[in-house]
Amino acid sequence: MAITLEQTIHIARLSRLFFKDEELAKFTKELSRIIDYVDKLKEVKDVKEEMRLEQPCPLRKDIPRAPFPREKALCNAPKKEKGYFVTPKVI
Repeated sequence: MAITLEQTIHIARLSRLFFKDEELAKFTKELSRIIDYVDKLKEVKDVKEEMRLEQPCPLRKDIPRAPFPREKALCNAPKKEKGYFVTPKVI
């Protein structure tokens, strides 16, 4: 499935990304290649047993314990206020 330039522009706009014209052309080709690869993966129907994981991933036991003391957690914080970390605004 080929991705059109208009679709790439739409995806970029939704992602709030801005590209030059030559970058848009490059990303259009790359997106088309990615979609083609995903389509190929969809064609695979018979997965052999050897390809699956032998055992499930081991999980640790969930053992309840006392919470980490707030003072100890905040002791190396560059900024703290009213018992909380102060971080720069992200958005």
